[in-house]
Amino acid sequence: MKFKNNIEVQAGLKDSSGSIGSSSQVLSSNGTNVAWVSLSSYVSGTGTTNYVSKFTGATSVGNSQIFDNGTNVGINTATPGAKLEVNGTIKTTNDNLSFTGTSLYAGNSDGTAFGYTPADGISSITDLPIIQSGWVSSFKYNGQTLERCTAEEDIKKGQLLYLRSDGTWGLADSIHPKTSTPLLGIALDTVSAAGTLAVLLDGIIITAEHTQAGSSTPDSPLYVESSTAGTAGDVTQTAPTAGGEVVRLIGHNISDITGGVIIRFQPDNSWLEI
Repeated sequence: MKFKNNIEVQAGLKDSSGSIGSSSQVLSSNGTNVAWVSLSSYVSGTGTTNYVSKFTGATSVGNSQIFDNGTNVGINTATPGAKLEVNGTIKTTNDNLSFTGTSLYAGNSDGTAFGYTPADGISSITDLPIIQSGWVSSFKYNGQTLERCTAEEDIKKGQLLYLRSDGTWGLADSIHPKTSTPLLGIALDTVSAAGTLAVLLDGIIITAEHTQAGSSTPDSPLYVESSTAGTAGDVTQTAPTAGGEVVRLIGHNISDITGGVIIRFQPDNSWLEI
């Protein structure tokens, strides 16, 4: 029997044994006859418009974290504002992140934003960027570092340190040669006395830890600060003038930015005691 048009069934549809089957069964052929059979497994579930589905169980589907409205894709967000927007932390397993565009924009914890836009564009996250004016700094550095150093006292990241004769690091202070003329470094960690930290020996650092942050003049020389004029561990663009103090250049201010300062840290090996 052949049918060329629709078939309307107003009663049960029987198989070759005369059975009309039961709920959720399907009509299946064994090559000779047809019979109503129960499926060993099947997939069920519901979804929400624009959400990409995923298996939420062995036989069930539901919404995933991926939202696709046909224009933009969001991960953990239903309001993506770009081709791909991720609401959360992105991690790479090989420490590399490549770009085909020319700019990188990111946000700070305080809700402000900063951008990298070098003249030749960005090829990877490891490129040293040209920081644009108005960029809001977080603590960043690039250069020669020394790991597993021991703090002689409580130290905050960004503070200027000197290497003591016992091998520990203390806060640099131009009030005396012994606290300002040895090897200098900038703390890269905040630790308590006897804690372990890393120290920047030479390089570029972006920090808001110094009183000069937000007030220094670009390209101005920076010196070891005196605890009598300011705070030990700080830097200053005003050279010490009091008797017995030490004048030692530690580098230059590259740029003054909102909430921070970019320093070329390159301590001079020469110094002058007043």
